[in-house]
Amino acid sequence: MKFFSFVKDGFFFIPVEIQVGLLPGLPEVKFTGLVDMAIKESATRLKSAFKKRGFSWPNKQQIIINLSPAYIKKNSPGMDLALASAILYKTGQIDLSHYQNSHLYFYGEVDLEGKVLTPQDWKFLPSQNKTLIIGSLEEENYKQTLYSANNLRELFAGKKYPAKNWEERLQAPKIPDISFSKSAGEILKICAVGEHSLLLCGAAGSGKSTLAEHVYYLLSKPSQKAFEQSEQILNLSQKWRAFINPHHTTSPLSMIGGGSPLFLGEISKAHGGMLLLDEYLEFHPKVQEALREPLEKGEIRLVRKGKCMVFPSQFLLVATSNLCPCGDYEPNKSFQCSYSLRRCQSHLDRLSGPMMDRFDLLFFSKDWK
Repeated sequence: MKFFSFVKDGFFFIPVEIQVGLLPGLPEVKFTGLVDMAIKESATRLKSAFKKRGFSWPNKQQIIINLSPAYIKKNSPGMDLALASAILYKTGQIDLSHYQNSHLYFYGEVDLEGKVLTPQDWKFLPSQNKTLIIGSLEEENYKQTLYSANNLRELFAGKKYPAKNWEERLQAPKIPDISFSKSAGEILKICAVGEHSLLLCGAAGSGKSTLAEHVYYLLSKPSQKAFEQSEQILNLSQKWRAFINPHHTTSPLSMIGGGSPLFLGEISKAHGGMLLLDEYLEFHPKVQEALREPLEKGEIRLVRKGKCMVFPSQFLLVATSNLCPCGDYEPNKSFQCSYSLRRCQSHLDRLSGPMMDRFDLLFFSKDWK
């Protein structure tokens, strides 16, 4: 019988095997496998929980707990339940005949009274596991078959919750009741159906932002892989694709991600959905250029302090921009601008040639009126 729990590596959950050994010696618990202090403190909580629920803690024995793979630093709010189960099984205090699978997965926190609490991020655990045991549940939609245990005594006799198809959790957003011209409708259709990156340019007040926002409502149903990855990245129970709309003052670090430990930026949060950049030319040049690789490869590779992480970043990019600081300039149209010609040209120079190549579609406001 093998016992597993989960830890986060980046934003991915990876399974960790728990191995328990009993040796003669002083009654103490020793961990191996690069565990953090929170996991080490679980031994103290489990001693109290065992006593409250009528179980016995091993006496005159040293408990060795190994978490494999050993090279990954481990921190997890749901490790308690797996540790308790492995110790109870090793000491012969529980019967596993209720389960036919030889691999059991646990994710839950155990308090001093022996109650099992459910960490908030349990919804984003990998869904390919056959038997998952967690704490008490209140919601109804489950992407995998799992068992619920309110306390340690119910650990292997808890209620079973069958999995629901991931498509049953989808709910397309309602399309706003707004009318557009025929040419604008063609732009929306081409961009949304083919998921072609789009840059809308034109004068202020021409409806660029409204048109760009409506692309999201016409997107097709996401794939299962992209939908579940997006849930993990955003730490939310989603009903549709991600929609990320950062302000143009957002810093390059917030857009790209990074730091130590590594965190995800707005580019990765848009995975599987749409990234709307209103006033595109007002964004920092580093933000604009950082979009080139994700648009081409569908992922972003971050390296910080010798550690490299690859995050999925496949999204539909829709951007809007004025062509002049005054916002009145349109091609082949007379206008009066309060700024100098040099300043107008410098504004357009913010759009680099390589980044311009990443846009599949370019439309001016005069073309959709």
